[in-house]
Amino acid sequence: MDVLGVEALKGLRKGKDAARGARVMVVGTGVTGLACARALPKFGAETIVTDLKGGLSPADREIIARIEDAGAKYLPLSEAEGVAADALVLSPGIPTDDERLIELKTRAGAWMSEIELAYMLCEGRILAVTGTNGKTTTATLAGRILSDCFDDTRVAGNIGDAFIEAAAGSGPETVFVIEVSSYQLEGCFSFRPDVAIELNVQPDHLKRHGTMSAYAAVKARLLTRMTESGTAVLNADDMLVAAMAKGTRAGVLNYSVERELERGAFLRSGRMVLRMGGEEEIIGDAGEMKIKGPHNEGNAIAAAVAARAMGAPAENIRKALKDFEGLKHRIETVGFARGVECVNDSKATNPDSTRAALKMFAGRAVTLIMCGDDKGFDYGGLYADIEAAGAKVIVMGAGLARVADELEARGATGVARAADMASAARIGLEITPEGGALLLSPGSSSFDMYKNYEERGEDFRNEIRLAQ
Repeated sequence: MDVLGVEALKGLRKGKDAARGARVMVVGTGVTGLACARALPKFGAETIVTDLKGGLSPADREIIARIEDAGAKYLPLSEAEGVAADALVLSPGIPTDDERLIELKTRAGAWMSEIELAYMLCEGRILAVTGTNGKTTTATLAGRILSDCFDDTRVAGNIGDAFIEAAAGSGPETVFVIEVSSYQLEGCFSFRPDVAIELNVQPDHLKRHGTMSAYAAVKARLLTRMTESGTAVLNADDMLVAAMAKGTRAGVLNYSVERELERGAFLRSGRMVLRMGGEEEIIGDAGEMKIKGPHNEGNAIAAAVAARAMGAPAENIRKALKDFEGLKHRIETVGFARGVECVNDSKATNPDSTRAALKMFAGRAVTLIMCGDDKGFDYGGLYADIEAAGAKVIVMGAGLARVADELEARGATGVARAADMASAARIGLEITPEGGALLLSPGSSSFDMYKNYEERGEDFRNEIRLAQ
């Protein structure tokens, strides 16, 4: 087959059979690889999946069977390197500069992320959400609002179904809400949402991106292809996000939970006000929401403004904000044991998330469980918050052992160590007074002991259930 190249792939937002005659090579046999294997044949593409592994385990063979049952083909890397492809799709967990990709890139017309390819193939309008923290809550909430307004609303991307699967069977009336990570944005070159939300840029993923400025630049890729007809919803309280307004042609709507804005959305006496063209409308009431805290107020305002830009009526927005109960593993009360409220915030995978969670319990006795890989974060700000709150801390596992050491070096006395979740929960319930809170808000990723943050959160939930 002749290689069509990147020009043949541009503008393929055609829906069914849009990729007929094209060959797509997908690297990675995880979530992205399986999603592409299931979806791309529906667009007519010849689909080949490979990976960078040297050998196959029994689990790998099971995955390969699922890939081939879906109508795609699996090739080991040594064979895939000899195959030309129109598009090379990289799973987000694979660094784009991995030397093992050199030969594959050489033989491909273009390399990209699954988000980019799905954009080329789908029909409909797109609201995209990115940010270090709050993406899933904001995308889910925006999806709830838009589902009440548009019959064919699909929430996908870094949440739920992969975008490429959600794109299958889409039409002009389809509305997408897509959560996009920085890893996915690295492979986006033409992706242009109709409405984009930039929530925040906080220290995370720096092992991959190198510096904060480089990380912010990747996040800003969400906006760079937008046109004057689009709307960029930007957090005016985040300096790095606010600066992104200069790099987009889209109309900008800022939002703030700290001050009133001449144009955009803000809080006034707890009400969410959207001000445009000298006129104001109420799009929500923070006091009526079930999700609490300044960070959730920011997430809600962002979702509300973006949904309004997509055409959702204000009354639908207000109702959705009032009814939304939040998500699992995000400041989720999982039960009470011995008079202690037990809260699962396993999704807190960086110190800024943990700081936001800790502030939710101001004025109460709190015991914080921290754990996870040591990603090199600076926890100084969190330590100061812990001291100000008088919180006790349990450090679970060896990954964040330095946190216990650093807290004790600062003079902290309420520090304990635990080998696993069972002992962390037991110690936490012993040292937290009745009426207090035991908060799992790890401040780092889960891969030292768990498959993902969901598994970590479920482990905590199970231990609390046993203690009740």
